[in-house]
Amino acid sequence: MEHQSKSPYFKFPAIKLRVIALALFFIGAYLIAQQNDFITALDPYAVRDVVKHWGILSVVVFIFFYAIGLLLYIPGTLFTVAGALLFGKLYGFLVVWVAANIAINTSFFTVRLVGGKLLSQVQHPLILKMMNRLDDYPLQTIMFLRLCLFTAPVLNTVLALSNVRGIDHVRGSLLGTIMPTATVVFLTDWLLTHFYS
Repeated sequence: MEHQSKSPYFKFPAIKLRVIALALFFIGAYLIAQQNDFITALDPYAVRDVVKHWGILSVVVFIFFYAIGLLLYIPGTLFTVAGALLFGKLYGFLVVWVAANIAINTSFFTVRLVGGKLLSQVQHPLILKMMNRLDDYPLQTIMFLRLCLFTAPVLNTVLALSNVRGIDHVRGSLLGTIMPTATVVFLTDWLLTHFYS
């Protein structure tokens, strides 16, 4: 009788190929960034100085940097602060909110393309509980997670590998990022006005 080894947490052995592909994707992106000193050279002022030289294209360049940054696991707050430095309070809020949502959805769909709905195949009790919550209340759960964790790259990855629908992710993220975006942008503007003006 042929014996087939089975993982206690994965339904299908083929899922392991997704894990390997996803790991290689992130390792490759990180090594490319390190090779070009992209991560170590970044701070909000550096982003501002680069983007502002693009003139009327500065918004497009800013969105591009935000999206690439999240894929490389650079904290989105860095770009949010840079957006406040670049565009001010009100216009900055709108630009950063749009940029953040384009960036997190770029991460979401890129990771899903590589890794699929990997976590929906995991049989670990804790993962199952998390996935059930997402399945039952996708919009509310994503809004709450975005409110707490904002653009956190690890959150983008987890949601992409879950069973959540793309449209629910877009809608939940749009609503859930309003408050943290406003908080970071307005706080940055307030600090600049009162302490660095």
